Amino acid sequence: METTEAIRLYEAGLLANRDGRSEEAVELFERSLKLAPGSANTLRELGAACQDLLRYDEAIVHYKKGLEIAPNDGDLHVFLALACLTVGDYETGFREFEWRWRSNRLNTQRLEFDAPTWDGSSIGGKRLLVYAEQGLGDVIQFARYATLLAERGVTVIFGVQPPIETLLSTVPGMHCSPSRFDQTPSFEYQMPSFSLPYLFKTRLDTIPREVPYVFANRERVEQWRQALAGINEFRVGLVWSGSTKNTNDANRSIPLEMFAPLGEVPGVKFISLQKGDREHDEPPPGLPLATTEFGDFLDRAAVMENLDLVISVDTGTAHLAGALAKPTWVLIPYVPDWRWMLGREDSLWYPSIRLFRQTTRGDWDGVMRRVVEALKEKVANR
Repeated sequence: METTEAIRLYEAGLLANRDGRSEEAVELFERSLKLAPGSANTLRELGAACQDLLRYDEAIVHYKKGLEIAPNDGDLHVFLALACLTVGDYETGFREFEWRWRSNRLNTQRLEFDAPTWDGSSIGGKRLLVYAEQGLGDVIQFARYATLLAERGVTVIFGVQPPIETLLSTVPGMHCSPSRFDQTPSFEYQMPSFSLPYLFKTRLDTIPREVPYVFANRERVEQWRQALAGINEFRVGLVWSGSTKNTNDANRSIPLEMFAPLGEVPGVKFISLQKGDREHDEPPPGLPLATTEFGDFLDRAAVMENLDLVISVDTGTAHLAGALAKPTWVLIPYVPDWRWMLGREDSLWYPSIRLFRQTTRGDWDGVMRRVVEALKEKVANR
């Protein structure tokens, strides 16, 4: 039974972790556990605090202990899943993430259909609806599995968000429909998109790595070639912000003024690929940034095909560039999203992507210094 003091320490730990005082949070949660060792909630939050310190092995131990106490806690299963995926244990990670429907921490919704959910068995000759359940980047990342399904004789209908409908229709083996499903063709089976790597038993050495698997429209590429013809410098597409609705936006997005050091690199012209709330941010003095007016993601792909490099925060545009096999540098916060793993400069999902990570929490200045040096070298060797 939890004592009043154990609860007080737990609540203080939550406050400390929310304020970014993760070391203090770990200490508070550990003290709370000494008084109430059977608290699955405290074990879960202790694990989360350890993750914020990149102590993933410890976090995984705490999550597993919590599940011994509360085996049906969906949040614990999801926390364990994401931690395991980050350290490369895909077998455990994707299996545990199938608990996401019982988690209160994820903004995801399971859709109900009369057709049965595909379980990975052979369905050659059948029609399968794969519906998008999370962000645009996740959907672009997993769209590659449509080709593998098509190779098995499956007709793949991918219900996706309208901004990426035309883009994903270029994936070999893909048939797209918007996520509202009002004109979706009939199908015999259905499944959520994030279950694809689980059902394909994806491991680090079996990630489908063939790129590109999305393709720009040739006519649009030519239109943008003409529109950008006056820019003779090294062309770098720039994205500094993801969706402001993302719960991790404060960590992954970067104020545009922090990109000012990139203006020191001679012979470079930056092209804005930014969309959304921050697309009209004023660039800092000395940063040569051209704005573009493009439409959907297929149009954005056409712009990218006319660039030499894309530099982006961790958002859907980075996935698009990687899926196009464009040289791309992604700027990663101290605590990364699971797909970028730990300590790597490359991406197992996108061979053309190079990662620039914060080495201390919040230190984008250090990231920018490394990007500037790498950009100088790349321009010199063009």
